[in-house]
Amino acid sequence: MTKNVKEKIDQEIERSVKRDGRPRKEIQVIDCYHPMTGEVIGQRKKVKTILDDDGMTKQSDKSKADIRNILKNHARGVYDGMRDREPLSGELPNADSFFDAMQKVTDATQAFEQLPVDIRQKFENDPAKMLDYVHNDENYDEAVKMGLIEKPEPVPEPQKVEVVNPVPPEEPPPKE
Repeated sequence: MTKNVKEKIDQEIERSVKRDGRPRKEIQVIDCYHPMTGEVIGQRKKVKTILDDDGMTKQSDKSKADIRNILKNHARGVYDGMRDREPLSGELPNADSFFDAMQKVTDATQAFEQLPVDIRQKFENDPAKMLDYVHNDENYDEAVKMGLIEKPEPVPEPQKVEVVNPVPPEEPPPKE
């Protein structure tokens, strides 16, 4: 080993010891040999990091994170993540299936994306803000102007019907 390489290694170890009083790296110098002749052609450093402490991992959770323990508990019906939660019970009125609800959200988003850019920008590209705007009765006229709501067709006035040729009432058949 050359003197220059050894000095560099000693300096590096000294720097790592000065950080907190414990060496953090173990450095070995390895000779490199020529594959054909077997002669030493150079040297390289092999650095191994040494951890003197346990690290920042909380060791008390080690058994909870072990997949074998998770599968054993699952087989016994123990679900660790569900222990402190109350189960959802009761009826949900007017509840669609999850798929139907997600389909409605997707349809509404696609319809919003087909609106002109200036209208989408007015609502900051947020379909929820547009729905709030449309459902507010104060914004009805403006929403009709923007084309968000179709103006209902006026209900026609009822027509007065007059019979011109009344059919004479039928006479009852004579009694015998």
